[in-house]
Amino acid sequence: MGVVFVVAFVLRITYWVWMRKHYFFYDHPSSDVLYYQEWAKEISQGGWLGTKTFFGLPLYPYFLAVLDRLSLGHAAFVRLMHLFLGSLNCVLTYAVAGRIFSRRVAFLSGLLLAVNFVAIYYDWLMMPVTLIISLSLIIILSFVDSDKISKRTERFILGFLIGLTALGDGKILVFLSLTFIYLFYRYRKGFIGIVLPLLIGVMLPLGFTGLRNKIVGGDWIWISAQQGLSFYVGSNPKATGLFDNPCFIRPTHQGQDEDQVMVAEILAKRPLTPAGVSRFWHGQALSFMKNQPRDYLRLFGKKFKLFFTETEAAYEIDLLLQRDWKRLWDINPFYLMCPLALVGMAAAQRKRRQTIYLDFMILSQLIFTLVFFLTHRHRTGIFPILIIYESFCVFWLADQLRSKNFKRLSLAVGFFVLFLFAFRPQAMAAEEVAFYWWTKSGAVYEKRQDLSKARECYSKALGIRPADTNAMYNLANAFAIDGDFASAKEYYQKILSLNPYQVDTLYNLGFVEEKMGADEQSLALYAHVLQLQPQSPDALLRMAQVYQRQGNCGMAKRYYVQLMRLKPQFSKEIHQRLAQCP
Repeated sequence: MGVVFVVAFVLRITYWVWMRKHYFFYDHPSSDVLYYQEWAKEISQGGWLGTKTFFGLPLYPYFLAVLDRLSLGHAAFVRLMHLFLGSLNCVLTYAVAGRIFSRRVAFLSGLLLAVNFVAIYYDWLMMPVTLIISLSLIIILSFVDSDKISKRTERFILGFLIGLTALGDGKILVFLSLTFIYLFYRYRKGFIGIVLPLLIGVMLPLGFTGLRNKIVGGDWIWISAQQGLSFYVGSNPKATGLFDNPCFIRPTHQGQDEDQVMVAEILAKRPLTPAGVSRFWHGQALSFMKNQPRDYLRLFGKKFKLFFTETEAAYEIDLLLQRDWKRLWDINPFYLMCPLALVGMAAAQRKRRQTIYLDFMILSQLIFTLVFFLTHRHRTGIFPILIIYESFCVFWLADQLRSKNFKRLSLAVGFFVLFLFAFRPQAMAAEEVAFYWWTKSGAVYEKRQDLSKARECYSKALGIRPADTNAMYNLANAFAIDGDFASAKEYYQKILSLNPYQVDTLYNLGFVEEKMGADEQSLALYAHVLQLQPQSPDALLRMAQVYQRQGNCGMAKRYYVQLMRLKPQFSKEIHQRLAQCP
């Protein structure tokens, strides 16, 4: 067990050092990473309760906030803790495999997870995957040893841990439902006594989160109001089975949180509460399923196939940009791990009572994918379980070979070959990878204030995807920052012709019009922003300043007062601006 931890930790530290020296985007995390980091900063700086209904899963940002406070904001310490936790996950995998199978299976399982490139990548990236794997393995280990958990207090603690995990990974609730069905089948007479403490423990963190959402947002939402949009993204006429950002939503977490509300209210033609927004998107998805059943069934089948397929289209952008390293160093890729694990599952029939919880975790991730969509990040959460089965399969195959049981060997090899044929790995086209490289490179050069190089990168990206509004937006911003307002205006207008609800573009176009001396056009654009987002502080400020510059102090005061109500912390500065109006 110690060897497993040392190997895992050394490899993760080595990867960290390598990345610092060789990865061009090392200091430029993706929008998902930034989203969690910014949310955690808000929490650690005193916003532990928060002010809005959760539109994201809250467990990981609160975990990150605790690490941030403990480290006094030192990012290197936070990353080190993720690498340490990822190494412990290898030990937990060893413990689960050892408890169910044998020491040799345990050692190989821990070692395979220790050297797994994707696991190392996510431990370095600082995303929820590492924490979710830890909690999932602890829960499985607890259920495998459930016969030793006889006290109600212990069952309550296990339930609380499951409820806590649900705040970061919805599939655990599917796992819990499957487990309850199994426990009812196994312990019919004592079912209530076993399940009740578990259920109370589960409901405690969920109930607290629901109450918190009710207090700050006015709606009783158990975890997150994001679930409705996620359901729609996975089930709509344009869905592919993967996560595809809807064209009417900005490709950032903040944009997603704001735009799903804005578009839902526009289409519903009435204000909506967070719960109402979630129900709206649920309704849109259900409407597709009801009105286009054949298309939905085809989509359902596609999701099923994708779940077992190594597809680069499901990767994080950073993982995609490291695909050459992955191909070189990933000695146990998913397309080998998965069929071997399935053979291991079939071969482990005699241990079904011990392995049932492993099966439930895999099945719950499959169900979650079928209901929503596939992302490689979420599927990585069951890698340790697949690796345990894979390791068992390796030794089982060796045993069959020694005993000359060629029939079973032939069946296993035949299944493996058929699997590779049916679920062939899907690589992304080189030009698509280049698109992501150029867009992310543009952001790097923009941050370095090398606007000429940034524009060159964004232009190359648009050469690959001419209609990509995100690349257009970045290019327009680079022109605007450099003072080329005419070029910026041209691209902003192109974006709005494709997506008239892109509020950031509306605001930036208003700013450009203002800089070009077209105050009336800028006021109209800022007013449009406020129609879509009535509480936009930036639009309120610009409206007030334009009216003040025009000498219309009555209108300027009106918007300054609205801004002060929205941002009372800036009251002193706003009063100073108001004093400049006669």
